Amino acid sequence: MTDSFAIHSLNIKAGQKIFHRQSCLYSNQIDQIPLNQTDGDRCAFVRAGPERLPAVFCRDQLMAVRFFPASWASGFEADKISPENLEELIFGTLNNLSVRKTALLGTDSATFRWVHGDADGLPGIVIDQYSTVVVIQSGSQFGDFLLPSVLKALLRATEKPVFERSSGQIRSLEKLPERTRWIREPQKSAQDKSPDVVQTSFAGLNLSFRPQKCQKTGLFIDQRENLRIFKNLAEQAKAGTMLDLCSYVGAWSCAGASAGLNSFTLVDQDKDALDMSAVNISLNSAQNKDPHVTRLHGDLFEILSGLVKENKTFDAVVADPPAFTKSAKHIPEARRAYQRLTRLASKLTGKDGLYVACSCSRHIGEEEFYEIVSASLEEDDWIYLGRGRQSSDHTVLSADKQSLYLKVLYFQRRSSMPAVRPNARKSRGGDR
Repeated sequence: MTDSFAIHSLNIKAGQKIFHRQSCLYSNQIDQIPLNQTDGDRCAFVRAGPERLPAVFCRDQLMAVRFFPASWASGFEADKISPENLEELIFGTLNNLSVRKTALLGTDSATFRWVHGDADGLPGIVIDQYSTVVVIQSGSQFGDFLLPSVLKALLRATEKPVFERSSGQIRSLEKLPERTRWIREPQKSAQDKSPDVVQTSFAGLNLSFRPQKCQKTGLFIDQRENLRIFKNLAEQAKAGTMLDLCSYVGAWSCAGASAGLNSFTLVDQDKDALDMSAVNISLNSAQNKDPHVTRLHGDLFEILSGLVKENKTFDAVVADPPAFTKSAKHIPEARRAYQRLTRLASKLTGKDGLYVACSCSRHIGEEEFYEIVSASLEEDDWIYLGRGRQSSDHTVLSADKQSLYLKVLYFQRRSSMPAVRPNARKSRGGDR
């Protein structure tokens, strides 16, 4: 075990203007720390800039410096910090976050985003608490560097089983290995028929997922408030049928089922998630109805094109795809993908039907997403009903607009009005 961690003073390059509330520092803004002063992850603890803010540095990242909470400053005054003191800082942060977020969510706090990476002061780390388990994820070198200390503090902060699911596209791009493992295994009893399945509740829904096979940490709980809004809209519209695109384990369909919908078509590339979605929909069906569930496994756009050719329509269509862009240079491709998705999905939305468009792409802003979707809707008379954002437990930094990443737009196809063509012939009687 390391006796102590070195804390380096990191200097800002001459001529660089640094704002106090910046969420990170880029590699071209700082004087690099020599490689021999970093650890095996090529990371190091630092005091950054003239204000000596507590932070972590990584040599391999464009965003080279990420900040810890300002309350850690006293622990970073010396040139070293012991593992025990670092663990105490993390433990205090976890406790403070738990108190704040459960207070925000009130009675819906059985499931919540405990740590939301940089926005909550633990760069590269995501922790979600579910009713019966806590899932942790490291998404970068920063996260892997901090993970051993975070795990020690986390095991003190909760008595629940803890599962690590560090996987996904970002880790692959950074050439980091995937890890899916129990840190603290659940206690199995004779009554446990499926110990590999986690059951939890949020947004008034009962949902299950498999930690070993899930996406992200298990559920997309950032959609908490949007699921409630959709349920209310579906009830008002008296919807009966639903198309759920990129459905995963069926949270949107579960919200529809709780609103009284009884026929569901789900599309996803994850076959195991589709199987789980049928179970979840039944669990949430209003008045114990026996819902009809069609599961379509395959490419999203191929399936959509097929449904359009079959002239299918639905009372509600929800499109909640994964991020179409991971960087600013791919924004044009993402725009085209959202345009294509909207054109096809809105064709499948029936008269007076609801269309819900979602984007979790950080590099496309709220107004830009609205412009893309509204301009791509099938020609007809559409009403814009409003928008939704990420749940309040997914912290948003006032100085970082990209931390407000989730966009949800609600539309309704009001009627089938004839298109007005500028060059159409005048009526027989001419102008009066």
